Amino acid sequence: MKGIYDAVITDGLGKQPFDTIGKMARFVPRAMRLNALKPVAYMAKSYFEDFRSHFMFSFHPLFIGGHPFRAPSIYAMIPYLEKEEGVWFAEGGMYAIVEALGRLFEELGEITTSPPKSIVSRLQRARLQVYRSMGRTSHSMPWSVMVM
Repeated sequence: MKGIYDAVITDGLGKQPFDTIGKMARFVPRAMRLNALKPVAYMAKSYFEDFRSHFMFSFHPLFIGGHPFRAPSIYAMIPYLEKEEGVWFAEGGMYAIVEALGRLFEELGEITTSPPKSIVSRLQRARLQVYRSMGRTSHSMPWSVMVM
């Protein structure tokens, strides 16, 4: 798992897109040496005899909608990442963030829950340009107050 972690995090492979066949082709030999293309469940089975350990170290692909018997072992670096760098979580669960944002927005002023239809066309530094779909007027607002 450390080898996969080093490739993805330390060497920065997790930061680059594999948006061309050439980039992916250059990664495949290294991924094969690390067994990163083998399904997560099979990788866990090669390290542990107990089926409970297999489960414990192969459920992480479920976080991204993957299946432990189909998702590549590259996702096995998640528990190693958690061990090395710690785990951040919202005390009270994810909905605690929603409630905190609701309180903050109420303190800041009015909350509009049904704004006019708009399309976000581009991000320029810390501002979003929002164009109304009806008419030609445009509005700009700070990123910090726009929630999508």
